[in-house]
Amino acid sequence: MKKYIFLSGLITAVSLALYPLNKALAFAERGYHAHGGETLLLFLGIVGAVTVLVIGYQKTYVLKQYTTCDNCGAHLDPGEICDCGGTKKGSLPLAEKPPLTESEQSILPL
Repeated sequence: MKKYIFLSGLITAVSLALYPLNKALAFAERGYHAHGGETLLLFLGIVGAVTVLVIGYQKTYVLKQYTTCDNCGAHLDPGEICDCGGTKKGSLPLAEKPPLTESEQSILPL
């Protein structure tokens, strides 16, 4: 969100900094003060800055509807805690693993 705030501030600052220059150029061209395109450019700069802030807010807070568990990869609602117990996908914790059968025990190295 910080980069969107910075970008919107930059857009606003450039728009405000260029306004006197645009106004002076318009006066030199027309010979009188009339609020025309230079005011429109200032308005568009401020609208652009607000748009950047809204997009940044949506990407940061609104569109993040779920998270994923680091261990098993399950999709979780915001604030939900995964019940995988911190094990990798497809494996059971030691307490829940069934005991080895005789054929499986014979395969184990000594």
